[in-house]
Order: sequence, then C-alpha cells, then structure tokens
Amino acid sequence: MALITRLQNILLAPQTEWQAIKRETLTIAQFYGRYFFVYAASPAIGNLLSFLGTPTLLGRLLLAIMSYVIWLLTFNFSAMLITRLAPTFASASNSNFAFRLVSFSVLPMLVAGLLMFIPNLGLILSVVGLAYSAYLCYLGLPIILQTPDDKRIPFTVTVLVTVLVVYFVQMALWGRILGVTLNWFF
Repeated sequence: MALITRLQNILLAPQTEWQAIKRETLTIAQFYGRYFFVYAASPAIGNLLSFLGTPTLLGRLLLAIMSYVIWLLTFNFSAMLITRLAPTFASASNSNFAFRLVSFSVLPMLVAGLLMFIPNLGLILSVVGLAYSAYLCYLGLPIILQTPDDKRIPFTVTVLVTVLVVYFVQMALWGRILGVTLNWFF
C-alpha cells in the first residue's frame, strides 16, 4: 500500500524519500486524496481510542472530527504562509512544494497523535513526534525548497512554529465557535 510505504520511507529513509516527493507531479488536491485524508485521521483515531467505553464518547467523536478537519486546514494554511516566508530564507517560493514540505514533515506528529491513547506516554510521544518532525523538515528544506545550509535551522524553526500556531489558533477558534474546550494535543 502506497500510504504505508510512503510513511515508512519518510520516517526511515528521509533523504531518499524527500527526493521522491520532490519528483512527484501531483497537485495539492491529489496529495490530499492520495495521502493526507488518511494521515490526518491518525490523531483523531488516537483521540477516540483513548475514550472508548466512557460516557464522553460523543464529545470525543466531535473532538476527533474537529481535529481531523483542523489538521487538513493546517496543511494548507501553513503552506501558504511558508510560501510567503520562503524568500526571507533565500528559498524557493512554491506553494505546491511548501505544501509537500509542511505535510510530510508533520507526519511524526500525526503518528504520535495516533498513539495518544497509550496511558502516560501521550506527552512523551508528542515531544518525540515534534522533534522528529523538526528533523524531517531540516532534511527536506534544501531538497524541496532549495534552502541554503545557513538558513536551514532558522527556517526549520519557522516552519514548525508556523504549523503549531496555525493548528492551535484553529483549535481555539473552533472551540470558541462550538463552545467547547478542544483537546490541545495532536
């Protein structure tokens, strides 16, 4: 299955996989259809698994759906911002490539979200996922956006901060709109 293979390759052989991702000729909509409609469901599934059999299942279902939608929007909004910020870091300003960088870089965070149902490990897994996402982004920047070596660290930090801010702002807004406190973790 292409989903599993892509996930394994980006996690275990990121240098090679970033090259393959760059060569793909898919549009953003095709990337969503092929990969991210499924990958973005990982944290939602983890959220649901953590509360199966409890009286709050309906509330958790709402949170899971919102998490899913918010991650899908986060990919796009973050990529738009990264496209605009790219010239600041002497990088290519290409929305399709920015989308690829953002979306595939956050896969470890999404996988960590899937595993949030494991008691007492959720926060640790989130931190590990965030750290590995930073590593993937650092490796992907020169390949995907042609970022020079001296700009890789600041641009990596900028990308991850952008993704997290976009995600948490959406969580706060949707929580306000729905009148609920949404799960702040992935």
